[in-house]
Amino acid sequence: MSRTPLLNPNQSYTFRSYFEMSYEPKDILAEFNYSLKRTSPNLEQSTRGLNRHFLILSFL
Repeated sequence: MSRTPLLNPNQSYTFRSYFEMSYEPKDILAEFNYSLKRTSPNLEQSTRGLNRHFLILSFL
């Protein structure tokens, strides 16, 4: 199934202009043959302790 293009090939777009569009991010990315997959990051946890004295002094 063919869809109507969102972007005009005769127009220049800035990085900011993509954020100002009323289209969904997945639809804008589809114009460039990309897809959007949202996931939660799996971050490692540190086993090192925090130096609490440094944290307190840094806010004084």
